[in-house]
This record gives sequence, C-alpha cells and structure tokens, in this order.
Amino acid sequence: MFIKKANRNLNFIHLTNCNTTIFKSVTVTLMELKINLPDHLAISDQSEASGIGIGLLNLNETPIELNTPSLAQNLATNNTEIQFKAYVEAEPEARINQTITYGNFYSTAYYTLNYQ
Repeated sequence: MFIKKANRNLNFIHLTNCNTTIFKSVTVTLMELKINLPDHLAISDQSEASGIGIGLLNLNETPIELNTPSLAQNLATNNTEIQFKAYVEAEPEARINQTITYGNFYSTAYYTLNYQ
C-alpha cells in the first residue's frame, strides 16, 4: 500500500512568453507545508482522504527536496513546461495506527522561480 511509484510526467508549472535573450534557465523552489512526512506536500483540509502526503520526483526519478532550489532547467523560446512526477505516500503515524482515510484529495504547492 502506498508504494513510492510515479508513473507519468505532470506539466506542473507552465511558463509563457519566455524571453531567452534575458534569461536562459530557471530553478524552482517548492515550499513545504507542515506535515509529518518530510519533503512531501500536505493535502488540504477539504480532502476526503487523510494520513497521506504527496511526494514529487524529478523526471529522472530523484526525490525533490522541498525548500531547496531544483536543478536549472533551460527555457524554451516561447513556452516552457516544468515537469515533475508525483506519488502518494502514507504518513508514518497513519500507517502504524492504520488511520489512513481513502478518498479524493487536493493539495496546493507554493513555489519560487529563480531565473538565471
């Protein structure tokens, strides 16, 4: 249950009208919301599910450290899609106490872009 497996790429951040004469690349820093699972996004209070967090991976399957800038990604002339993979993982306490609630869930990611 809740195996760390992400099976598809998600267009996570859409950048439009990129001017590559000014900046050539961008890094992303995702902010961590308080959760009992480090480097995972918390689900919102409006979710039916509980006891889980959302982990993110780079396209090469490396876990993304929240609050740490990502590797630089080259900007395309017009539009750039920053892709990640996502997976669901149970919080340790919820797994031990078997208090995971199944259902729909929602999450919000806050991030900072640093153009270079």
